[in-house]
Amino acid sequence: MSVFSKTPVNAESLNAKTKDILGVFSKAINDLQGVINSAKDQIIIKEEEIKAAEIERHALQNLVDKNEYVITKLEDFVN
Repeated sequence: MSVFSKTPVNAESLNAKTKDILGVFSKAINDLQGVINSAKDQIIIKEEEIKAAEIERHALQNLVDKNEYVITKLEDFVN
């Protein structure tokens, strides 16, 4: 291939190449920020799920405690 058939290298072509390279980094930054935002959203969701699970666990434990108390009283009555 001849040297004359290549695209000339000048300030405009190098500037375009620079913008393309920086565009890759800008896209990476934007994509990473999207991942961060999704992770933060999931943290909030998981915290709400944890709170709901703790409330449910507490309700279940209360149910167990009440039923065990009733069983104890019934066993005392039967004996």
